[in-house]
Amino acid sequence: LSSDMDNTDKVVSFIADCHDMGVPVLPPDINHSGRDFTIDRSQGRAAVRFGLNAVKNVGANAVGVILAAREAQPGRRFAELAAFLKSVDLHRVNKRVIEALVKCGGFDSLEPSRARLLAGLDELVALGLSYRASQTEGQATLFDLLGSEEAAKADLQVRLPEVAPFSFRQRLKIEKEVLGFYITGHPLDRYRTELAEIALSTHDVREGEAAGEGHEVTLAGVVAALTVRLNQKAEKWAIVRLEDLRGSIEVLLYNRAYAQFGPLLQLDEPLLVRGTVRARGEQELNVVADQVTSLSQVRTEQARRLVLGVEGPLAEDALRKLNGVLAKAPGECRVAFDVRTANGWRVEIDSGLSFRPDEPAMEELEDVLRQVPFRFEYAKEGLLARDGAGGSSGSGNGHRNGSRGGNGNKAGNGAKSANGTRPAGAGGSAGNSAGSGNRHAAAPAQGAAGPHTAGPRAGLGTARG
Repeated sequence: LSSDMDNTDKVVSFIADCHDMGVPVLPPDINHSGRDFTIDRSQGRAAVRFGLNAVKNVGANAVGVILAAREAQPGRRFAELAAFLKSVDLHRVNKRVIEALVKCGGFDSLEPSRARLLAGLDELVALGLSYRASQTEGQATLFDLLGSEEAAKADLQVRLPEVAPFSFRQRLKIEKEVLGFYITGHPLDRYRTELAEIALSTHDVREGEAAGEGHEVTLAGVVAALTVRLNQKAEKWAIVRLEDLRGSIEVLLYNRAYAQFGPLLQLDEPLLVRGTVRARGEQELNVVADQVTSLSQVRTEQARRLVLGVEGPLAEDALRKLNGVLAKAPGECRVAFDVRTANGWRVEIDSGLSFRPDEPAMEELEDVLRQVPFRFEYAKEGLLARDGAGGSSGSGNGHRNGSRGGNGNKAGNGAKSANGTRPAGAGGSAGNSAGSGNRHAAAPAQGAAGPHTAGPRAGLGTARG
């Protein structure tokens, strides 16, 4: 991480590696970070902590001032916001620096609400500057009059406006704004258990088995950057930097594709993109897109079953809230529980409930479930069989259209139009997807990231496709 700090794709990939290995990656923090990456054990386990130098608009001089002030504190940490404001030179660590640190979580150990800190930032900085000025002039200050740490803290809390906390997506957006990548989460997190089933990663395309020119691929990612240009006929086309959990890749939408899918190209919007790999020079690859779909729409329209992982009986209050959320969004996506029994077996039980997993319903559901793991399963025809388009049938990489792999059979690709788009009916069917056919309830969905069978298989229930 330290040696490749300037290579965003590698940093993103390393963060994903840490996640896969169960190693937490923590954001910069004025109480716990050094200048560069460090091993942090402040939360009871070893984690990778980002350094303060990683934050945009926070220069080396400001980092030095903060670290020196921290070293002078009792216990070598800022006990509260007042301690930070009193001990740090706010002419060298100015409002712009503090704002950047707040946005990436740098003050979370002192005040968990980034929204409140940003809303009260002007007043906090003014208070700190007033203290420094009055110290120089030998005058009494508000801090002196309060007299105790508790009083000072209470006063500062009063000064922070009561505002609504940032949503998950708002927090990630401002975090990436000052770091260049996501740390505490990713817009694709809510689709993490499905990604391996429905798409290749950008790493697979750049360096893996799907890296050859002419391969037809399906990628899932968010729009990290968008540039719209005009061709010689004054028609709009776009260059998109598509980012997933493993890095990013350039995606081109020529005039016809842009005219059809341009409205979907919103920054940080999770998308499913299908297209053809093209070589750009000897080493660089990009993808010419012919179809773009919102991942939220894919889930809403094609998810057939939601499986909730439960380690024991759910609280009655949680069940009541769950039923209330599902009742407000009637649909055809079945809901099942994957339950670990006292003797270690895993049993899938169909709840008899169903709903429509659209964006509002999922936001409410995630709020109710909190730490409960879940996965979605899709019908056998898969996501890429939509409108007659698709990829290889069979197990393995059904999302790698027209390329060899898995146990599937290649399907014909049909003709391509001049701008790289493929007419309806091209391709084949997608690979095996979880939830199709009958299976023992204790068996995990094929390819899905979920609980595995622990002990003998139980014959309870049927996994509906």
